[in-house]
Amino acid sequence: MGQFFVPASPSDVARKLEIPANLAHHHAQRHLSLGLLEEVKREGGKVLYQLTAKLFKVPRTLLPPEDPDNKTVRLLELIQSRFLAAYGRSSHLEDQSDPDYDLYGFVAKDDPDAELPETSGKPLEPRPAHFQTRTFSLSPASYQRLVRKITDLVVAAENEHGQPGSGLCTLVFLGMDGNLQTGTSDSRFISSFVPLSKPL
Repeated sequence: MGQFFVPASPSDVARKLEIPANLAHHHAQRHLSLGLLEEVKREGGKVLYQLTAKLFKVPRTLLPPEDPDNKTVRLLELIQSRFLAAYGRSSHLEDQSDPDYDLYGFVAKDDPDAELPETSGKPLEPRPAHFQTRTFSLSPASYQRLVRKITDLVVAAENEHGQPGSGLCTLVFLGMDGNLQTGTSDSRFISSFVPLSKPL
């Protein structure tokens, strides 16, 4: 199609693209019948075609779904694998004091009700994994305002670097139009290993 941005014959396009002339003619006739090309003039037995417009509006449903670029796919895969590992660690710490070992205890046979000795009381990790997803109705203006507020909060927190106890952490915020699961219009899910006084 782009080869007909200026008047050109199918045979000229075929030579330029190094494809069979009959294939170029076939596609030109097809695009002509669809109204995408128009005959503009004839020169020495050649028929020159040109695009009927420089911009075409095509229903998205007619096109195959777009694949995200490889960089985005790799980043999402990295986020998923790293988060699941962090989530598993936080989940393990919720029940036991050491993320790298399981705890097993023994009691005397003659005292099966004896309590196991308490663990060291090691505190939970300082930045435990947190996952939250919500689906709810927002106007376009409210949606954009919410995204800006979240961005401002993250930037403000980022500017507090260097304080005592600081350490690297990763926050990922995803927003999109529509619902997450087909057939649902409202969902709330919070999974956190941070003791929250109220839902975020």
